[in-house]
Amino acid sequence: MIKNFIKLFLIIFVSNSSAGELTVSATVVEVASNGAANSVNFGVKVEGGVGICTGWIFFPQVKNGTLHLSEATYSQAFTLATMALATGNPVRIHNYTGNNCNEADFISVSK
Repeated sequence: MIKNFIKLFLIIFVSNSSAGELTVSATVVEVASNGAANSVNFGVKVEGGVGICTGWIFFPQVKNGTLHLSEATYSQAFTLATMALATGNPVRIHNYTGNNCNEADFISVSK
């Protein structure tokens, strides 16, 4: 019984801790101000790094018909993406609600 509980706990913990990590240590090679028609989003094209997404990753302002990024947060993400393109510094991109490469929420730039 205890062994089964521990196995279940580890499965849940491991799957939740890695969920949504789209790419880590990737280089941004292109930024597009509108990644798809009829929606408010931008896209970043990444190379290298580790993660489930390669190529284009999109940051929509609206997910599932509801606003999920404020205008300020959306603008900050676009600024960080263009800064990463200009500097060549690696990025980490995350999706808080799943593993969809078309629904990124978070980007960080590191040294």
